[in-house]
Amino acid sequence: MRSTEKGILEKNIFEYLSKKGEIKAVLYHKLKKRMQIAVSELMDDFDSLLLELMWGKKIEIIIPEICNIKWIKKDIVNTRFIKENTNYLVSTFLPIEKQKFLSSNHNFYSFDSRKLNFFSKSCRERSKQYLLESFQEHPNKIIIFNPVNSKPLNIYEPLEIPFKIQNTWEFKNSYQEAQDKVKFEIPFNDQIQGLEILKNFKTKFACAYITIIESIHKKIIEMQNKNVSKNSDLFKEYMKKFIYYCEMFIKSDWMFITDPNPGRWESFFVYFQIPFKIIDMKIKSIRFTDKTFETHNNIKYGIKLNSQEDLNYLKQFGYEEFNGIKEDNQVIIGLDLNFIIPSPSIEYYYFIAKYIHYYHLFLLLNHSLQILEDKIKEKFTSSKEKKIYEYFLPILDSMFDIDQKKVKKNLIFKYYTTSYEELEVLYNFLLMRKIKNVEQKLTNYMLFKNFKPSSRNYELTAYNVKKRNI
Repeated sequence: MRSTEKGILEKNIFEYLSKKGEIKAVLYHKLKKRMQIAVSELMDDFDSLLLELMWGKKIEIIIPEICNIKWIKKDIVNTRFIKENTNYLVSTFLPIEKQKFLSSNHNFYSFDSRKLNFFSKSCRERSKQYLLESFQEHPNKIIIFNPVNSKPLNIYEPLEIPFKIQNTWEFKNSYQEAQDKVKFEIPFNDQIQGLEILKNFKTKFACAYITIIESIHKKIIEMQNKNVSKNSDLFKEYMKKFIYYCEMFIKSDWMFITDPNPGRWESFFVYFQIPFKIIDMKIKSIRFTDKTFETHNNIKYGIKLNSQEDLNYLKQFGYEEFNGIKEDNQVIIGLDLNFIIPSPSIEYYYFIAKYIHYYHLFLLLNHSLQILEDKIKEKFTSSKEKKIYEYFLPILDSMFDIDQKKVKKNLIFKYYTTSYEELEVLYNFLLMRKIKNVEQKLTNYMLFKNFKPSSRNYELTAYNVKKRNI
């Protein structure tokens, strides 16, 4: 590869990493796919360039302890919400026998270039052989990391920055609040359908945060299996990292979006310049039981207003003013929302939290349309556009007690249990198999809303909008 071509590819790599939020990290397979789209003609030496950048300490390459998740058919007994059955699919960690690059009792990383000195030719040669094999074998487990202008990436070592958590679970009997219902009888094919969507998400769309959080979660599970005290400094350190990266994942991926993008429905409120304010998102407390982590989550959001009449109008729906929080001399009125959910893995937590968040934002849009400026109101004229929040109801209404007329300040999962096996079956049935429909509806709406006949990027079909291969 000529130096000019190498410079172009390198520039594209660093530009892509620079857009990755507060942690400048991306999975190998996603970076490669992105570069194939951007500079396909320069990809022959992609792997070689990554190695050169690593040897020169311009990037770091990190591979956590490698394992896969295997789904096995299992008999689940003593269930609370699903009928006892031998045809349930549950997950198990499947360790992969791959030797770590640096063997040590204190090294959990399979590979970590931050710990290596590449002045040695033998180190460069050994790392080259190890990584070229890993690029082929585990492309979705390898993290490409640019530490410049990035928050730290600490999976197994202590977190490098101060981060305090509230280590008190305030809802000790939250599982008892769930009402026992008639037990679900969940067909095997419905489980398969949910798992296929979960697998598709993990292989095509999951980001570096998923790998980081999943690796930390695995260590927490191992500590519980070894009866490490949950009050020990070691357990608290992993719990702190788990919360830290979960919050960063949510905030960077879909909560604090700043770039309007008609191809990404999550940027809806930025794209249409709706004067909403996301104040904060916190995991206020957490506890672990086997593979299940229970979280008390808090999201604060609202709309900026001046008129007392408008404030009073929204208060009838249950919204409240945020005292002491103003922007541009405007009062913010909205919702201080708490929701408590048990999750057996980060993917389920991600989608539940995301849909709760956007359901309430779209519900606030519906409640506010009457008082928004005409230039915003005229963008949403049909009855369906005014009720986009209903797209989320097939999922959320089956999992929480939802009130469309007056917002609730506290939500708790209807079928609360700490059994990760039962939760996986319930979430694959109630959540995962319905995700594709929700995502397609919202994506198609954004694309149709912004479609221009002269555009060559998208083509319309009778039921969908497909991106052309250009």
